[in-house]
Amino acid sequence: MLRDILALLKERKSQSLTELALHFRVSESTIEAMLNILQQKNRVSKIELDCGSCRNACSACAFKNQPAVYTLNESKTNKSNIEKEEKP
Repeated sequence: MLRDILALLKERKSQSLTELALHFRVSESTIEAMLNILQQKNRVSKIELDCGSCRNACSACAFKNQPAVYTLNESKTNKSNIEKEEKP
C-alpha cells in the first residue's frame, strides 16, 4: 500500500489524511502510520496549513479548519527510489 500512496500523491499532488483514508478505505490511523514510514524515508512531506500571519485570531482565516496535507517529495533521489520500489 505504500507504493499506492506514493502513486496517488504523484497523481494528485497533495491529499489530507482524511482524503487518503477514504480513498483507500482504511482508518485514518492506518494511513497515518504508513505516512509516518514514508516521512521517515523522506518520500512525503506533511504540510501544516498555518495562518500564523493572520491578525484576526484565526476567526476569519481561510485556513482555520483546514487539515494538514501530504505531498510527494520529488527529488531525483526519491524518484529513482520510487522507480526501484515499483519494479518487480
